[in-house]
Amino acid sequence: MIRVLIVEDDPIVREGLQSLLRTQPDMEVVGEAACAGSPASS
Repeated sequence: MIRVLIVEDDPIVREGLQSLLRTQPDMEVVGEAACAGSPASS
């Protein structure tokens, strides 16, 4: 299983990436952040 943390400042792009990656059986989105300094949330 590949675990992915999405870091992207544009919320629409972040949501799109999250939706795309969640369709992949071997990938798990473990969190997201608006920038590298933001705390991650799942």
